[in-house]
Amino acid sequence: MEARKIQRVGQTSLAVSLPKRWTEEMKLKRGDVVFLTRERNDTLRLIPSALAEKEAVPRVYVIKADQCSKSGLLERVVVGNYVLGRDTVCVESKKRMKSSQVDEIRGIVPKLMGLGIIEETSNRIVLQCSIDPSKFPIHTLIRRLYIIT
Repeated sequence: MEARKIQRVGQTSLAVSLPKRWTEEMKLKRGDVVFLTRERNDTLRLIPSALAEKEAVPRVYVIKADQCSKSGLLERVVVGNYVLGRDTVCVESKKRMKSSQVDEIRGIVPKLMGLGIIEETSNRIVLQCSIDPSKFPIHTLIRRLYIIT
């Protein structure tokens, strides 16, 4: 483990330098893109863009509907997850979801390009982004079409 100091860059930004040996091994140069992901234990994971495509593991992000008591909050959380580029978002409730919560989700989904409801139960709604067809499970799509018909 190598320690690095956080440095101020400009008025509002903070930065951490990357170890030269690691950047050379990853063949990174100035201007390259790296991705930061927040892990469950609140650590950050740094992924060079060349490895990010190989490592793209579909994750399901869970929104707890019970904690979104104010009107419009659930809608904002869904939009936030969409803006962050999350492919699969699951909205769950311990009990039956309120009709106002279901209406919020159904109201925002058509406004977000490529996002659709692929599964809906009394206490769970799963949203899936279908812009990248390789990440859209065909089995789930066929099952959904079967249920609709």
